[in-house]
Amino acid sequence: DDDSVLSVLRSMLQMLGYRVLCADRAATALQILRRERVDLMLADSVMPGASGEALEAEVAQRWPATRVVLMSGYADRPRPRDAQGGRLPFLDKPIDLKDLAFMLRRVLDSASASAVGSAQ
Repeated sequence: DDDSVLSVLRSMLQMLGYRVLCADRAATALQILRRERVDLMLADSVMPGASGEALEAEVAQRWPATRVVLMSGYADRPRPRDAQGGRLPFLDKPIDLKDLAFMLRRVLDSASASAVGSAQ
């Protein structure tokens, strides 16, 4: 919901070599997911139309291969949990490029390991 944050994050992600699709609200993110294969979604916990947690729950149900990392600028906000009660990957804002790179790589690597493990 903040164009300047969206712009900075887009630049950071592109610097890290990711293809970036941007949405300014949950409904737009869902439209993108309907037409594009998305490996990972970075979503704010607070946004127009739905919380990041609600968006993550819908994504997990409809596109289970898409990983979600939530972020927030509210330090006192409780850390989000998935439907099974496990903690969701989470970044505090402001986001450092090194922390962003580490988190995304960790989440994508764990998704790859899960896919390999489930295929055996």
